[in-house]
Amino acid sequence: MKNIITSLFIVFLSISSIAQKNYQVVLKNGSIIRGNIIEKNDDSIKIQTKDGSIWSYEIEEVESNEPYNPNWHSSKFYNSTTIGIMPSNDPGVSFQIVNGYVLNQHWNFGFGIGLESIAWDGYVPLFLEAKYNLGKQKSTPYFSLMAGYDLSLSNGLENGGFTTGAKFGLDHFFSPHVGITTNVGYRYAYLRTQNGWWDDFVQIREINRLEFRLGLIFK
Repeated sequence: MKNIITSLFIVFLSISSIAQKNYQVVLKNGSIIRGNIIEKNDDSIKIQTKDGSIWSYEIEEVESNEPYNPNWHSSKFYNSTTIGIMPSNDPGVSFQIVNGYVLNQHWNFGFGIGLESIAWDGYVPLFLEAKYNLGKQKSTPYFSLMAGYDLSLSNGLENGGFTTGAKFGLDHFFSPHVGITTNVGYRYAYLRTQNGWWDDFVQIREINRLEFRLGLIFK
């Protein structure tokens, strides 16, 4: 009986050890330490990394400590496919695809293309996006900036113009590779149109609108 109890105790310790190995401690200075938390109290936390090193930090230095699943953090590329609306007296609708690269825990950079209707005219936006994630979990809030050019689909000669915007949103992953993304933001466009090569008249139209988007994100 004693041997059975001892064996069960050893198994329990092994399971506990395995359950604790995948943790990460995020420090307020931006550093991230991953390993096995071997001691934690109200004043300090100790974590043992894969190479056997033991690191100790005061609680005041720690931003967060949480379970770490490598499968949620391993992908270096992502795709975001969204639809959006830009409400106003002349409503705008938008479809966008962004393919990007995960630089580190916080920064993502991507290239986007889409199809939009702004004030009843059609455009193809081509843009670059910089995205800052406020964490790296299944549910991650983020802030992003975009800038590029709206190519016009009309028959005029010099159509389209500069566009930029900023968004605040949330990515939520159902699995390590698939999730939903939603955001709200501001969109600006400086659009110009010339009716024909014989016509010197150029029409300038500035767009200032809120933007709401919803879609899927893949890694």
